[in-house]
This record gives sequence, C-alpha cells and structure tokens, in this order.
Amino acid sequence: MKIRGFVTARLFDKDGVLLSTHEGENLVVTVGRGMLTGLITGLSALTATYMALGTGSTAVVAADTTLETEITTAGGQRKVATVTQQTTTVTNDTARWVATYAVTGSFTVTAAGLVNTDPAGSRFARKLFGAGIPVVNGNVLEVTWNVVFS
Repeated sequence: MKIRGFVTARLFDKDGVLLSTHEGENLVVTVGRGMLTGLITGLSALTATYMALGTGSTAVVAADTTLETEITTAGGQRKVATVTQQTTTVTNDTARWVATYAVTGSFTVTAAGLVNTDPAGSRFARKLFGAGIPVVNGNVLEVTWNVVFS
C-alpha cells in the first residue's frame, strides 16, 4: 500500500476573490507513518488534527519532526483542521484536512505541516510551497490536505 499526500492552498482577497492556487505533493514523515501503525494496531491514540504554517525553507525529509519557523501570530497560527474521509478510487481511501486562516498581518507562507497537538506535537506530514505564498491583512488562506491510501 502506498501513502501519497497532496496539498492545495488557495489564497483569497478580503472580498472572496481567488488570488492564487498552489498545489503539490507532500511527504508523510517517519513519525507520521508510526502514528498510522499505532492507530491500526490500537497501540496509540495519536491523531493528526492540527495544521500549522511556517516560513522556513529547509528541504522536507522523512526524519522531520517539527515545522521550521512556525507562524504563531497574525492569523497564521496553528489551527484545528476539519477532518473527513473522501473517496478517490475506492470508498474512504482518502483522509482530508481543511484549515482556513483569516490573515491579520503580512508574511510569506513557505511551508505547512500536519501535527497531532497544539502547541507542540509530532509531525505527521510536511509540505514546502517553493517561493512561498505572500499574504497580507484581510487575505484568507484555505489549505486542503489529502492523504490517499492506494
């Protein structure tokens, strides 16, 4: 079985007009894979329900456990995501997280991560956004994270 992650970040202005869309694959890190086996076996109750944004640019590697330079202010702080099951190929083969950030400052989002607790916790997956997503006061950033089991 393969585990593949896909992230879509959509940036809207204060009037709800779509400004940009950023898409790409992510990496389910080593700790995330351990969280999954713990849930399947009943040996762990850790779940990834929080989403975090960051401004770091260090390459994503399987050993990642934290989000480099996590944003903690101006509407970019860690949030509880809405989590659902979706169907990509077969019924409920995809886990989906959605978090919406109402931005109250200015910064460039270069990374996002799924994590199991707030304010610190085990990283489940991480994504870099290349040159980043510049946001300003009044913007809304919606991040959708899909992890597909195929």
